[in-house]
Amino acid sequence: MTSTPRRIASRIADGRLHFADGEIPADPMFARLARTVADHRLPLQPMRDLLSAFSQDVGTTRYTTYQELCGYCARSANPVGLLMLKLYGEDGARNERDSDAICTALQLINFWQDVAVDWRKARIYIPLEDLARDRNGKHLDRASLGLAGVQGFVQFQLASCDGSFHRRARRASPAARGARQR
Repeated sequence: MTSTPRRIASRIADGRLHFADGEIPADPMFARLARTVADHRLPLQPMRDLLSAFSQDVGTTRYTTYQELCGYCARSANPVGLLMLKLYGEDGARNERDSDAICTALQLINFWQDVAVDWRKARIYIPLEDLARDRNGKHLDRASLGLAGVQGFVQFQLASCDGSFHRRARRASPAARGARQR
C-alpha cells in the first residue's frame, strides 16, 4: 500500500488522538512510542508538537514570514532536543532555552542546505516575505530568481540565523548572566 499524504496525515491524527487520551494506540508504531514515553516518563507535549508538525508538513509548502518558519521549527525540531534533555536528566530552563536555539538553527540550516531540491518539489523554506523583495525592492518569483538569487537568499537566511543564535548564546552565557545580576 502506498503512503499518500492523506493517509500519512490520517495516521498521524489517529496517533495524536490516542496520545491525548492517554490510551495505548492500536497502530503498532504509536503503541511502541507510547510504551517508550511511559517507560521513560517523557512529557507528552513534545510528542504532540512533533505530531502537529508532521501533520502540517504534509500540506504546508511555504511560509510567509521568518516567524512562521521558526514556529514550525519550534514544533518540528525543538521537541527532539527537549526529549533528549529529559532522557539524559539534563532538563531545566537554561538547557531547554539553549536546546531550542540550537534545534531551531539546525532545522533552518537543514532547510537551506536542501533549498535546490525543495525548490524543485515546490517546497519553499525561504520566507516568502524575503523572496518578495531584493535589496532594490524588486519583486522576485520562482521563475525570475535563478540559482544566483537563491544562493543570495540562502546566505542572507544563514546570516540571520547565525546572528539570532549568537544573540541568544550571549544572553544565556554565564558572563552575561553575571553582568545582569550585578
